[in-house]
Formats: sequence, C-alpha cells, structure tokens
Amino acid sequence: MEEELLFRVVFVVTYGFFFVVRGYFRFYKARKESTQIVARNEPTEYGKLAKTGIAVCVLGYLISAIVYILIPEYIVWAQFPVPALVRWAGCVVAIMTIPLLAWIHITLGKHYSADLVMKDNHMIVTSGPYSRVRHPMYTVLITFSIGVAIISANLLLIAFSVLLVMLFPFLARQEEQMLLDGFGEEYSQYMERTGRFIPRLCHKEK
Repeated sequence: MEEELLFRVVFVVTYGFFFVVRGYFRFYKARKESTQIVARNEPTEYGKLAKTGIAVCVLGYLISAIVYILIPEYIVWAQFPVPALVRWAGCVVAIMTIPLLAWIHITLGKHYSADLVMKDNHMIVTSGPYSRVRHPMYTVLITFSIGVAIISANLLLIAFSVLLVMLFPFLARQEEQMLLDGFGEEYSQYMERTGRFIPRLCHKEK
C-alpha cells in the first residue's frame, strides 16, 4: 500500500474510534443520565467570540479532513514533508487520548454537560483526572486534534488545530467563572491545587 494512502487509512480509523467513544458518552450516555438544569450562564462577549471561533475552526477542520480523505488532490498544496516516524508518533498520541476521553466521561458521569450550565445537585468533580487538571476534556480534544493533524501532514489541519489551542482558554475561563460564582471559596481552593490544562509541577494537597 502506498505510504500516503496508508496514513489516510490510519487517519480515518483513529478518527472513527475517537468519535465512537465521544458520541456514546456525549449523546447516548449523557441523555440517559441527564439531570435537571437549575442555572444557565450566558457567556460574555469574549466567550461568545471564542465559541464562534471554535465552531468555525471545528467546521474548517472537519471540511479539511473530509477533503483530505476523499479528494486529497484538492489540498495537495497544503501537504508538507513530515518524516513517517513523526506521523506515527502523532498516531500514537491521538490513540492515547481515546481511553483518556472515556475515563473523563466516566468520572464526570451525570455532571457532564456540553453547555455552560449548573445542574441539580451540581458538585465540583475532583476525582480521577480532575484531581490534577481542571479541564482535562479540553486537553484531550486539543491533543487529539493535533495528533491526527500530524498524521495527515497537512498544513490546513495543523493550522486549525493551533487555532483551537488558542481559543479553548477563553471557554475554560467562562466555565471557571461560573463555578466560582456557584461554589466560591471551594472552587477557588480547587483552582489553587490544579492546573488548567496540564498538571501543576508542584501539586498542592487539600
């Protein structure tokens, strides 16, 4: 099999596994475990811009991915030489995020929400990956996007991944402000001992 075709197959398979896991927890499991929403927070102007920017990036990323898979000759100008070993490393990184994604969803359980809302009996989740990182879901989404972009060796996909990295912090701040408003000092102390997207080098115990 031609090397470039092999990497397109790897790209599709990796994406497929990720979205099966993501779709199961986000649409099926979350619907079964849904609880009543008691407060819905409206994003700030910066939050709205970030959310719009992320939506545009995700759409551009998906369109680029589809073109890369089905009609790669249309974006061959965006291909650039990446050593095969680096592309396989991107594959390993992307695959490693899949069990992490499942772990995050399992840890969140009924507290998961795709929107900026407070649910009935809402609590601060501090177990599992949340014991060290406040937004591991964003970390996984960013890492997966970059990993599969490296598999493709396509500048369009890599550019959209970089833009996502730049925009996710704005959403994270909105979420943190909602939880600070809802939990006050409890969440403030949680922020002091955890990193936003990666663990703190010096971990502070409770």
